[in-house]
Amino acid sequence: MISISIVSHAQNAMVNQLLADLAIIEPHTEYEIIITENIADHVEINQNVARKAVCVSRNTTQRCFADNHNRALLNAKGDYFCILNPDVRWIQPVFTSLLQHLKNGKAEIVAPLVLGFTGVPQDSFRRIPTPSELFWRRVLHRESQPLPFVWGEFVYPDWIAGIFMLMPAAVFRKLGGFNERYRMYFEDVDFCARASLAGKRIGVDTSVQIQHEGQRLSWKSWRYLFWHASSALRFFTSPIYRRIRRYTNDPGR
Repeated sequence: MISISIVSHAQNAMVNQLLADLAIIEPHTEYEIIITENIADHVEINQNVARKAVCVSRNTTQRCFADNHNRALLNAKGDYFCILNPDVRWIQPVFTSLLQHLKNGKAEIVAPLVLGFTGVPQDSFRRIPTPSELFWRRVLHRESQPLPFVWGEFVYPDWIAGIFMLMPAAVFRKLGGFNERYRMYFEDVDFCARASLAGKRIGVDTSVQIQHEGQRLSWKSWRYLFWHASSALRFFTSPIYRRIRRYTNDPGR
């Protein structure tokens, strides 16, 4: 069974759409849904539309991305754990293919190809970022591009975005979950870096897709920009960054 963790920031209308998508498109997949309301919403979670077990918890104080998903896993019953954004829409079944990759040992952490609502692939899987790359993106407003790929192939990037991550629950636990020192941003980069250093492979199956409309809040809000910059500084000055740079630059790996 898959335990799906979704965190809502007053996004319950989106969550309800996602629950309906899953019920219609993934009817034969065994899963439970763990929803955390990090910010209260006047829209109620419609558990009936899910047609699956749904657990809803409501935070009395806001918690970070890492903390919310780490807490969700404490109550998870599934053998597999899925991190899922509420603003994702299902357009085809994805779990069967991704689970098969995990069971076959093709990778230990997997994701589908993420498309924008115009059908253009998003930069949801990349190489480990560098300070210079971040400077070009943030200061000079250069949009990052997804890694080159051939449609339908299985890609091995350095990291995948926390929009969608699927892995054995045992892998998430062994890695200690997400690093809660990251208030927002870079917790997925740090997690994937630690996974790679622990010998876990990260893969994207581009033959299956989901839709996602990224909000790019750090481009619009000084508060989110500050969180992005502080998380980047924390990552780039961490021992994990130094180790993963040596690892990814090693031609013999």
